[in-house]
This record gives sequence, C-alpha cells and structure tokens, in this order.
Amino acid sequence: MSVSPKKSDKRTRTAASTVKQYLPVSSRSFHRNETYLQRQAESVQDGLAQIRADLTDIRGNMEYQARIRRENKAFYLLAEPGFPNYGDELIAREWVEYLAMARPETPVVLDCSRPGPAAAEFMGIHPHLTVTDTISRLSLESPANDQNDVTQIAPFIRETLDDEGKAARYCAGIRIVRDRIRSFHVLGGGYINSKWQANMARLEAGAWCEEHGITAITTGLGLLPSDEHTTQYLQNTLPQFSSVTVRDQESLNLLADPDISDIHNVRLMPDDCFVNGLDGCYNEQSGLPRFMVCV
Repeated sequence: MSVSPKKSDKRTRTAASTVKQYLPVSSRSFHRNETYLQRQAESVQDGLAQIRADLTDIRGNMEYQARIRRENKAFYLLAEPGFPNYGDELIAREWVEYLAMARPETPVVLDCSRPGPAAAEFMGIHPHLTVTDTISRLSLESPANDQNDVTQIAPFIRETLDDEGKAARYCAGIRIVRDRIRSFHVLGGGYINSKWQANMARLEAGAWCEEHGITAITTGLGLLPSDEHTTQYLQNTLPQFSSVTVRDQESLNLLADPDISDIHNVRLMPDDCFVNGLDGCYNEQSGLPRFMVCV
C-alpha cells in the first residue's frame, strides 16, 4: 500500500519530535548536530577507505619484494678481502658500496678466501650481501693443488661446477653459482699471478659461467709476475670472458700481444680502488699527521 506525501512528511516530523523529547536541544541545534555527525561519519568512512587502499599497497609491495627475492639473481664478486691487505679490502669495499648505491635491491655474493673477517668488515654496507668462499675452497682443495700448477688445479673447479657430488661439502655454494647469479665479476688487485696459482685457477669459474650463459668480466687485474704456465693459462682462459680490463701496462702487454694472444677485448683501465673516486676514504679531521704509513 502506498503512502501519500503528506502522511510521509508527517511521520518524519513525528519521529524528529520524538527524538527531541529525549534530547534537550533546540530544533536548530538538533539539525546542526545531525549535520556534524553525518560529516564525521563520512570522514571515518573516507579514512577507512584510505586505510584499505594503503593496506592493499603494502600487501602488493610485500608480494613484489618477495618475488624479487625469489627471481632476482645476484651479482657474484670474486675478490680477496679478509686477510687483511689494505688494497684488497679497499677494492672489495668500493665495489660493494657501489652496488649498494646503484642496485640496492639486487643481491650480491662476495667470494673470498676468508669470508668470516670479510663479512664482519663489510657488515651493513649492502642490504643483501652474502659472503662465501665456494670458488676459493674449490681451488685450494683441488687434488692437484700441491703441484702449484694452475693448468692442473683449474680443471677441478670446472668438474665440481658440473657435478656438485665431487665437492659435496660445497654443494650449496655451487648451486648458487649455477642457478642464482646474473654475472661473475673478478675484481681487481694483485692476487692473481704466478705466486698464487690456486688463486689464478679461480678464473676457470668465469670461463665456465660464460659457457653456461652467465656473463663473466674482470676489472683492474694485475697479472704479474707470470711464468710460462700461468701466461699460457691466461691466454687460453681470459678470451672466454665478455670483458677484461687490467690496471697496468705490463699486464696489458702480456695479454694484448697479437703474436702470443687472441684476446681482443682487453683494455687498460684505472685501478678498481677508484670505482667511487675514493669518496669517503680520506679522513679530513684536523690534527692528523701529514704522512701516515699503512703496514
């Protein structure tokens, strides 16, 4: 049954009158309070809608970050910090700091002989830094390591990357190299030369990476001294890298001589310590000695 407009208006007035019987307010005050409450309710609704939108954004960002962690492959750095040796510490730190500024969301794996001290030294520099010694241990634990011949040591690294069962203690690290890195980067310094042939054998991991679709590069290497075995190994291995840079003319001459080498992508570049222009490396505090010696 329909209700006439007159009866509807009458009922509305009756309801308002009934409310005002229990609320000691004037008609004007009542309507003013009613409008205020209505605006407050609308404000609360708007706030709830914004909270729901913010929660949706937060959930989406968390899901995105989780997906990035699952899918985002790491930069793999091969270096020699942790001894300590000032130059090796500085070079590794400069690269980790650079990647923290340039790609903070991308994981970084730093491979060196002494991961414990290195991890302590670099703690907090990069939000997603992992320090390991996988390739270093494979070179040092090669069955041919006592022969001190890089051409005999290096094949073991390749074999273990193909078959982790041959170095089962390091299978977790081997799987990182095989499945979870986007590039393999041999950092500069003077730790790869004929005096430390097990160190030079680590280059085999870079050659393996290139064969399996992972970009391998070197920057700022110093390769001298070099004997007959190491020179031959360098000339056979480094051409497989996507890019090779060295820090001194002598290392360039060793690799770029067209009579003895087929390496066409080798370049002479500044030492890796200058990656960030040595920003933050100098203490400008007054009162320091003019000259200091690092022993």
